[in-house]
Amino acid sequence: MQRLDFIRACHAGTDSFSALCRLFGISRKTGYKWLQRFDPSDLSSLSDRSRAPRSHSRTVPDEVVGHLTALRQKHPDWGPKKLRMWLLNHHVDFTVPAASTVGDILKREGLVPDRKRKRRTPGNRRPLTSISENNQVWSADFKGKFRLLSREYCHPFTLTDNHSRYLLSCRGTDRESEPFVRHCLTEAFLEYGLPDVLRTDNGQPFAGTGIAGLSRLAVWLIKLGVRPERIRRGHPEENGRHERMHRSLKSALAQGNTFMTMEEQQ
Repeated sequence: MQRLDFIRACHAGTDSFSALCRLFGISRKTGYKWLQRFDPSDLSSLSDRSRAPRSHSRTVPDEVVGHLTALRQKHPDWGPKKLRMWLLNHHVDFTVPAASTVGDILKREGLVPDRKRKRRTPGNRRPLTSISENNQVWSADFKGKFRLLSREYCHPFTLTDNHSRYLLSCRGTDRESEPFVRHCLTEAFLEYGLPDVLRTDNGQPFAGTGIAGLSRLAVWLIKLGVRPERIRRGHPEENGRHERMHRSLKSALAQGNTFMTMEEQQ
């Protein structure tokens, strides 16, 4: 038996542990596992062990399942680990199953609601438009949020021309919404004309979870003859000129340029 021969060779001490592992064609991790598992009074200790879980949700007695379901119904916000810990701390007269088994029981009994997965906006795979002239590519974004002196949140919407870096619009609002962005864009279009491209990130209201990531705002732009263009997720440097303007805006706000109301801040 290879494993027993390996144990005997280790106990003989004539070769190093690493050399013996190489000789028997095993890793050091496996060698240590065999040594730790070996019991001189039980040669079966070196046999392969079953990978099946020691306890299964369907082998747990009905009494235990009843206790778990009743406790979960009483505390619907408790997870498997907390339920198991409560039972252990209260010294119940039955073997408390593992947390993973408790979780399986809760799922089987219909006590775990299905989580709705949030649909992600499809990423942009098209190369970004090269910028060579004014009114070719504009960039739009919301610059986070900050508190006014009234403690109300202000969300600044910003719009710039990527070639000239001219700030076309900078308006504050109490929430980031599609109607507000459309209003700001309409004002800019009437004053400066229509750009070829409007570059944004993948957040709302610029992108959606539908076909090609189009939102209602994007569809409106397309109907006007403006092509929506999104940067890759996690790559703000692709909108670097606009982000540089945001850093300047943040620096100005950090110097105490905040006011009491949205109108005063504007």
